[in-house]
Amino acid sequence: TPTPTLTPTPTLTPTPILYTLTLNKSGAGFGVVTSNPVGISCDSACTTASADFSAGTVVTLTATADAGSTFGGWSGDCNINGEVLMDAAKSCTATFTSPSPPRTNDPASDFFDLWKFWRLEIFTERATGVVERSTVSIERLSVWLPVRLQGGDS
Repeated sequence: TPTPTLTPTPTLTPTPILYTLTLNKSGAGFGVVTSNPVGISCDSACTTASADFSAGTVVTLTATADAGSTFGGWSGDCNINGEVLMDAAKSCTATFTSPSPPRTNDPASDFFDLWKFWRLEIFTERATGVVERSTVSIERLSVWLPVRLQGGDS
């Protein structure tokens, strides 16, 4: 009698369901935001980033403020700890603030403290066509100005 030949049955692998998490940054300060699991990495110059995560994943966002800035908190779909359950497309906003120190500008003095956070981005295109970005940050600038006080007739 002939031996029957078995034909293997194909195994179907389900396509994972993915949802997009969008990160936005707001405020006058600067900082870095990363995610766990890995997917979002938004440096100080970036204002928005997104990544896809599997359905049911709890994503934890971590914010680290740059020098001169403060992390103000989360808003949107994240909880106060930066956690979000991926059961649909979600959006979270990290707010970074820049403190306003007290002014020391005294008209009788020749010293002025300018408390301003300046950020300069320089884009350089190389001969190879590669564009490089450089960032320069100045957190506090002190300027000495000569001041001559003149008295008037009283």
